[in-house]
Amino acid sequence: MCCIFILHTVVFSSFSQSKATMSSDCTFGNCVCIQGSLDLTNLKYSSSGSSSSDQSRLGFNLGVFVFHPLPSKMKTGSLALTYGLEFIQKGSKYDYGGGDKETITLGYLEVPVDLLYEYKLQNCSSIFGGVGVYLAYGLGGKDKYTYSGQTVSSNSFSDSTAKRFDAGFRISAGYRMSCNWSASIVYEFGILNIGQSSGGAGSSGYSVKNHLWSFNFAYCLGDLMGRKK
Repeated sequence: MCCIFILHTVVFSSFSQSKATMSSDCTFGNCVCIQGSLDLTNLKYSSSGSSSSDQSRLGFNLGVFVFHPLPSKMKTGSLALTYGLEFIQKGSKYDYGGGDKETITLGYLEVPVDLLYEYKLQNCSSIFGGVGVYLAYGLGGKDKYTYSGQTVSSNSFSDSTAKRFDAGFRISAGYRMSCNWSASIVYEFGILNIGQSSGGAGSSGYSVKNHLWSFNFAYCLGDLMGRKK
């Protein structure tokens, strides 16, 4: 909740500045950016030293984040902090054969925070990469199981399925093609066991963790703090 409050404060104060003083480059001030993506996500299971994973399923994320340049004495490139709030779909699917299959959808409200290194190319273009963390809370989802032509669904977050809280690390790399548009690839891997003990997934020696590849496109609204080069 503290992260969400900080994000709300920064966004509100940014928009309160006059649009007439906005710059299209994010180099000198906070930028608010809108992001959407197509994701490949799955669940990885481990038990007594062995591990396995379900098949990847398609998901998406949609959210807003703040790009905040950091003071730096680096001779080449610069550092920036990004943080945001997004809705993101995770989960997996599994084909048991003979028409029997299962699809797990996990919808989270997620707060990602990344430390980025950005290397300027020309004009507003640059390449960037970095590492970060995320915190997430499960809002809802479905576990659909099809057996002998019959489909049964249940809530993905319950006492017998998945825990609502998740957290993990992020690795990202991307390309800013203009002052406003950028594209990036992010790999997220959970560090918390989201399996419930009552369902067997959270029992001793057994764990379930989120993994995700995210292909993102972002549009930044410019320097909302009104600072110029």
